[in-house]
Amino acid sequence: MQILRRLALTAGLTIVATTAQAAPYDWVDWTSYTATTEVEGTLPGGNGVNFTGEWSGVITGAGPDYWAAIASAVTSAEVDNGPPASDIIGLSGGPSSGTQTITFDSAVVDPVMAIFSLGQAAVTATFDFEDDFDILNDGSSVAGSSGLTELAGYVLEGAEGHGLIRFNGTFTSISWTVPTYEYWAGFQIGVAVPAPASLPLFALALAALAVGRRRISA
Repeated sequence: MQILRRLALTAGLTIVATTAQAAPYDWVDWTSYTATTEVEGTLPGGNGVNFTGEWSGVITGAGPDYWAAIASAVTSAEVDNGPPASDIIGLSGGPSSGTQTITFDSAVVDPVMAIFSLGQAAVTATFDFEDDFDILNDGSSVAGSSGLTELAGYVLEGAEGHGLIRFNGTFTSISWTVPTYEYWAGFQIGVAVPAPASLPLFALALAALAVGRRRISA
C-alpha cells in the first residue's frame, strides 16, 4: 500500500506540474479564399477549417505582422504562443454583415481566438457569440482603448481592444455576429497542441522505477 501511495503522489505531482504551465498552441494556416464570403485553412495534423462570413481582408501567406505589435496580449498563463505573422482574417461588421462561422472538419477542445483591434478609440464594437467564452488576456494600443470586456449574453466588447479569448468545451463550429460597423478588426483561431499519449505512462513508469530502486537499496 505504501508503494501505491507513493506512485499516486508522484503521478499527481507530475500532472500538476504539466497543467500549471502554458500550453503550446497550433494556429490555423489560412490558405485560400473565395470572393468576400469564404476562407479555407488547416490545422497541423490535417484538420480542415472553414470560415464563412463577410470578411474585409485576409492574409494567407505574406503581409503585415499584426500579431507582433500585440504579442503580450495574445498569450497568457494558459497559451504559450500567439499567432504567426502570416495569417489573419479581418471583419468590418455592420447590421447587414450576417453571421460569421468557423467550422472544423474534426471537433476541437477549448479553442481560442486571438483578436486584433476590436472597435476604435471612439467607436465601441462587439463580437456577439453564440457560445460562452473566457477572456484570457487583453491589451490596448497607442490609439488608446478600454481593452476587452465580456458583457451578458456572450458578447465581447472592445474600443481598439486586443486580446485572447477561450471557448470552453468541444466544438465543431463557432458562430458570431458583428452588429456595429467599424473600419477593421482581425482574428485568428488556435487549438492546444495535443500532448503525446505516452507521457502519463512514461511518468508513472519513472516513478515506479524510482520506488523499486529505493526498495532494493534498502
